[in-house]
Amino acid sequence: MTVAEAISVLKGAETIYLAWDGLSYPIDTNDTLMMDAYGKYLVKNIGNYFEAGKFEIEIAFQPVKAEGRT
Repeated sequence: MTVAEAISVLKGAETIYLAWDGLSYPIDTNDTLMMDAYGKYLVKNIGNYFEAGKFEIEIAFQPVKAEGRT
């Protein structure tokens, strides 16, 4: 599921946060990285954000090793 698909499931959400690398941020439509994540990044987990109506979407990512890069 992509971030966009996850957001469509959370129709009644008051606030949605994107999380990566242990940090969480409210979705900002003026943020280039978040808008890239919106339709293209896969979701690892969807969780409650400590308050009713607020959710956190954790982006799935895989570490990339420097060796073998060109």
